[in-house]
Amino acid sequence: MKISAALIMKNEEENLPRLLKSLQGKFDEIVVVDTGSTDRSIEIAKEYGCKVYKKKWNGFADARNYAISKCEGKWIWHFDADFELEKDEFNKFQVYIRSYKEIPYDAINIYVKNFGLDGRVLSISSQTFIHKNKPQIKWIGDIHERVDVEEVIALPIFVNHYGYQKTNVQLQKAKRNLKLLESEIKNLKDKKEIFIKYFYFMQTYAILAYEDDKYNEKLKKIGEKFIDIFDEKRMNNHFFSYGMTYLVEAYLKDKDYCNAIRAINRALKIWNFHPDYLYKKAEILFAAKKYDLAKKYYLKFFEHAIDFQPGMKMVEVQVSESVNKIDVITEKILDYFTKEEIDEIYKNWKKEKNIYKIYLLLRYFEEHNDERFLKLFKKIEKIFYNNSFFEKYFAIYYFNRKNYEKSLQFAQMFLQNSENDKTINEIVAKIYYQKADYKNARIYFEKTLIDNYNIEIYPDYINTLKALGEDELVEKLQKVLKN
Repeated sequence: MKISAALIMKNEEENLPRLLKSLQGKFDEIVVVDTGSTDRSIEIAKEYGCKVYKKKWNGFADARNYAISKCEGKWIWHFDADFELEKDEFNKFQVYIRSYKEIPYDAINIYVKNFGLDGRVLSISSQTFIHKNKPQIKWIGDIHERVDVEEVIALPIFVNHYGYQKTNVQLQKAKRNLKLLESEIKNLKDKKEIFIKYFYFMQTYAILAYEDDKYNEKLKKIGEKFIDIFDEKRMNNHFFSYGMTYLVEAYLKDKDYCNAIRAINRALKIWNFHPDYLYKKAEILFAAKKYDLAKKYYLKFFEHAIDFQPGMKMVEVQVSESVNKIDVITEKILDYFTKEEIDEIYKNWKKEKNIYKIYLLLRYFEEHNDERFLKLFKKIEKIFYNNSFFEKYFAIYYFNRKNYEKSLQFAQMFLQNSENDKTINEIVAKIYYQKADYKNARIYFEKTLIDNYNIEIYPDYINTLKALGEDELVEKLQKVLKN
């Protein structure tokens, strides 16, 4: 079965090599539509064997639809230039399309991991980026374009997105988007379409509020309109629940906890036990210094987050972005639990086997030099030996105790499913550096340094390059760092 990759671009020479390298060998063709590049984008695309077409700019949907017209595959997977596709994620897609003689859905909603400068996932969004190559399937919308299709399934397939790493880029895009949104909404009469545009206004205002507080006020005003117009039977629950998180953040910024709780409770009516909303409610209560109630919701969050781990079965799912922050959340709330509360969690851990509550126990015991730490740690190492969450924890734990062999063992297991994790790549690089295995150290240092501006890594990286005789590269790098 032929599968096409489709991409629209303009002046993307910085991002393009990363994307195209990740697509090579996976698709039968890569169709690129260029809308006016003046840099090396077209040249780079041709170097990677892409079919390149030029198109005058007439909006995002128009460019996407032109790309579709040039695709020959039965399925088309759309990408942005600042995306990256990992091998395991493409394999998930292949498993799905091979599971049916005739797939009952016309399109697939997938998930986008939005990375920050530190290599951590800032958030997870979703969009329909994959669809069958049918004449009736088109993209609509000059901005925040989307596939106009009814039969959609959501699958736990992820792409990496690096476009949120630079604040100035986000602000520029948001300002451009705001003008387009203001133009588009003027002529809309359909409440469903207005509802969607309200969502994108909220998203745009949330970004612009980093620079100017007046946009926080605008977000709250349009957020209330967003609530009023929502019709659960006709409108997309995903948009509503995500929109509520923007509204919650706007109220939190002004310490308006009463309205923040009201907004998150509306989201919880749609998805009672979605971890993101349980987590958000806990965060509001924590900010309002209602710590006992906050702890109750943090524990509820842990209980339901277990259903949203990486490696989920190939069924229609919702994905939680807060699950990616478990370690940060745990450190934040650790000191607010009493010994009695911890004892109660410990009493039930074998029965529940909730990995996030267990992690809370381990961190609490470690911080308080509790004799139960080693006993629990050894049990967990056996029970959850192949669990990706604990693989990362074990890799860090052993590295900090200079047990490099054990650390490397767990790090390599973890990287099989999360090859771009900056923390673990850095650990592996440092272990190889300690072992004087400079060839492998270089590989992992460079994985760590992709879109990562942690200056502390560079001395060891430079020494690695020196050991490999890369004097010219060292000289160039030192000049860059000096500037």
